[in-house]
Amino acid sequence: MNTSEIGKQELDNNFGYKNLSRGVKSKATKLLYSLSDQVFTVGATFAANVLLARVDTHAGYGTFVLIYSIFTFLSGIHNALVLEPYTVFAAGKYRNVFSDYLQLFMRINAVIGAGLALLVLIVAGVLYFWWPEWFSITLLGLAAAVLFVFTGAFARRTFYVNFDARLAAFMSMAFFATVSIGLTILYYQQKVNGFSVFLVLAMGWLVASPVFFFKYPIRSGARRFISSHHRYWSGHWNYARWVLATALVFQLLGQGYLWITGILLSVEDVASLKAVQNIVSPVNLIFSSISLLILPRMAHAFQQQSIAGLTPIVRRLLVAVLGASALFILFIYAAGNPILNLVYAGKYNTALPLLYIIALTPAALGLGNVFNDTLKAMEHPKSVFYAYLGGGLTTILAGVPLILAFGLTGAAWGMVLSSLIYGVVLMNSYHKFVRTVGTIPAC
Repeated sequence: MNTSEIGKQELDNNFGYKNLSRGVKSKATKLLYSLSDQVFTVGATFAANVLLARVDTHAGYGTFVLIYSIFTFLSGIHNALVLEPYTVFAAGKYRNVFSDYLQLFMRINAVIGAGLALLVLIVAGVLYFWWPEWFSITLLGLAAAVLFVFTGAFARRTFYVNFDARLAAFMSMAFFATVSIGLTILYYQQKVNGFSVFLVLAMGWLVASPVFFFKYPIRSGARRFISSHHRYWSGHWNYARWVLATALVFQLLGQGYLWITGILLSVEDVASLKAVQNIVSPVNLIFSSISLLILPRMAHAFQQQSIAGLTPIVRRLLVAVLGASALFILFIYAAGNPILNLVYAGKYNTALPLLYIIALTPAALGLGNVFNDTLKAMEHPKSVFYAYLGGGLTTILAGVPLILAFGLTGAAWGMVLSSLIYGVVLMNSYHKFVRTVGTIPAC
């Protein structure tokens, strides 16, 4: 090999290393933006929860938690009808007509958000006039916030579909700043309650929304998409119906334990259970960040390479999720008591044994969420529904007896068991479809 050939090889090697380095840095930067987005978004809600838990009574905070679980249920419906099908099809099937597709779903998002807000108002009115003992003004705050929060979620999902976590992070930063200022004002005015917290969350997304609408202004295109894709809704519904069914049973896996605890034990016990769940939320935040970043890429990879494109992604995610879960569990066992004392000023220190148990749930949920995203990318949400159904049935068949027998400790162990069943069912479904990759049915 002569000198020129050696020089050329070294140049090629250096160029390859530089490209590899750029690729690693690019992925790390995108993950950092995605994490920042989740930190700002979930952090604002976390701050609102912690502030309310510190200044309100156990009963008052417990009531807010139960009403917030209604918001979680509505979010599941919005996710099924808008976010999930939009993410999968925008990143895959309709990638080449994304602009028109976006305009259509901007309108669909607004209609569904307004419809769900109206539904909450109707329920609040019925309770006010016929069952006033069940009415809470916090319901009105929820009705006012629904459309704004859902619009924020849609905007952020659009950024991820276009692999632009940077703008999602900027939007969430504006949201977090607005909420932080609002909560500070409420605190010093001594007006922190469930109603005012929902209003501040709505205001946060209203202030942050220009980040999205400057990038994607409302234009024509929706009718053009419909005229060229007459049967688009049929494909959407075939996908969305399973996600919608999942949203209905999802409540039993997560929020179900709060309601069952409220019915069988007390609203004060709901507050204690939610207080320790708040401490566990940061690791779930990390997993959500990865999911938002990776689902569009999974959908695109499956469209291009089928299972071969997904397998390397799944393996890397499993290593990351299980490693992070193990570190988190060790951290909670080492520093759980000081953390509870710091966050709640000693108000929920008696819930420390519950924290040690619930710290196990992110490992099971994180494992399940990897296969959850994978099956969605494969356009097979039916399997996700069955996983949530398995977790929900576990809540009823095992969780209820555990709560009756062991109280809050039983509720904590029930949450771990339900999460584990959810993860195992998803993992089994994934491996079954990998073995029969040639016959995977769509939706």
